Amino acid sequence: MNSVNVAGIISLSLLVFTAFLLLMNFKEGRYSFLALAFYLAQIVFLDLVSTKVIQLGDLTTFYIGTVNNLLDAPLILVFLLYFSKSEKINKMIYFSIGALLIYDLIVYLTMGLTNRFLTYVIGPGLFVVTAFAFYFFVEHLKAAMYHKKEVGKAFILGGLIFTYACFLFIYMMFYVLNSDHLKDIYLIYHITFMVLAVSLIIGIMIIMRTRFIKPKPVQRIKKEDPNAFQYL
Repeated sequence: MNSVNVAGIISLSLLVFTAFLLLMNFKEGRYSFLALAFYLAQIVFLDLVSTKVIQLGDLTTFYIGTVNNLLDAPLILVFLLYFSKSEKINKMIYFSIGALLIYDLIVYLTMGLTNRFLTYVIGPGLFVVTAFAFYFFVEHLKAAMYHKKEVGKAFILGGLIFTYACFLFIYMMFYVLNSDHLKDIYLIYHITFMVLAVSLIIGIMIIMRTRFIKPKPVQRIKKEDPNAFQYL
């Protein structure tokens, strides 16, 4: 068993655990957590297909991989709504999702479902997600100084930025430069998901821990009784 297989098994196990953790804490993130859990489930399924644990035809595998690539940015953008604190940013995210889907449709009608099509549609999604993740990371890093819950969110966003920086590197190497170093690319791919899963697990646990920490009661200052010392 080589290093790629070992990394694949570890990342697969961590992703499965992370998906269950997201579902267990559904009330915290609601549809945002569901979107990320579905995204991770897709990755797990594709890993099982690529390692031949699940046997599918080459054409079916290509279609499933293409759908995963198309849903990547929209699903992560839905997850990022969890970190938004303003209606303006929400609208920007929804607009970005719609714009990406329309762009994908235009490219598909122009080029068809080919590897060249994926090269054109994956890149913009990666840049958009990275930009929003970086914005939220800075905002929550500032807030983390005052609220413990924000520490968990900043931790998650930090892991997400690292992940998408690695995805941009993989995209350049695999889709743009057509690198032959596939073993190294797959190793980076699995390590990237390991880091993402660990950051999600730690971040969610920090967020959930804040639920059980009761805020200190505010001590009310009693008004001094004007007659308290009249007999002294």
